[in-house]
Amino acid sequence: MNEVNYLIECIPNISEGRDESKINEIIAHISTPKVQILNVDIGYDANRTVITIIGGVVDVFATIRRLYHKTATIIDMAIHDGQHPRLGAVDICPFVPLDPNNVEDLKARVEVLSRELSLELSIPVFLYALSSIGIIKTLPHLRAGEYETLINSPGQMAYNADFGGSHLNRSFGGTVFGVRDFMIAYNININTNDLSVAKKIAKKMRNLRQKKGLYQDKDIRPLQIMGWYMEAYGCCQISTNIHNPRTLSIADVYFFVAEISNHFEVETSSSELIGMIPGFAASIANKSLVQKNIKKPLVQALGLDFNGPFQLTERIIPFSSIL
Repeated sequence: MNEVNYLIECIPNISEGRDESKINEIIAHISTPKVQILNVDIGYDANRTVITIIGGVVDVFATIRRLYHKTATIIDMAIHDGQHPRLGAVDICPFVPLDPNNVEDLKARVEVLSRELSLELSIPVFLYALSSIGIIKTLPHLRAGEYETLINSPGQMAYNADFGGSHLNRSFGGTVFGVRDFMIAYNININTNDLSVAKKIAKKMRNLRQKKGLYQDKDIRPLQIMGWYMEAYGCCQISTNIHNPRTLSIADVYFFVAEISNHFEVETSSSELIGMIPGFAASIANKSLVQKNIKKPLVQALGLDFNGPFQLTERIIPFSSIL
């Protein structure tokens, strides 16, 4: 393995978004001067917290090991519920190399850490994205059936665990590891509280994705889409994961949702960025506004400040401005 302590981003998603004392305990446990915790995004309705960490690969891996061991003592998946799909206490832990030249080394390190944590915590570990063994695995397929199927009917899971397939840990559940490129978690608020309408909008978007693959010449095939109700906001959201942020911007997705929602006599009202965004993706979104002749700044145009003051510069991942 590469002996250079190169920079990576890591985004563990823990299955706790309602008890801030537990979240704070986990954050305090993993805090160290050797890594920087850039953002902690707590979602009450999702019952999930997205933590964004950056640092040298050796230091980040040590931090993630501590996070898994601490989370295993705090979160009990047997009593967990929330809007967001999940497999375990640490549902997913993606690793993003800031220099693509380090992908292969990072994949090797992730595989070793996955195997070790599976043994240490007696949990099943699934590998996805660039870390997939064999065919490329995506989260929607890996998580189909979620925690309940993993624990009660593991044979019905779409894939076998890559490590620890014989483990049955009711308290922790399972987890997903993987190396991937930058991804943006981005949710659009729509002015209805009718979940059935939100699901119809999401379904129509997925159908267009499958049939055409394009929205205004932009590739939407890697776009993940679902509809859910957010009690904290009193409205439904179209929740998306943008897996090609170099070509598809948050502005493109916002207007895609707006166009399809209009078919159901529903309007978009604002939107929510979960976690962080690469610098180049913010630049691409601004270009999309210019192309549509929208004069407002990005934050106001997309309503990113609907839930309070929002500083886009504070959500930019360091060293991520180059496309």
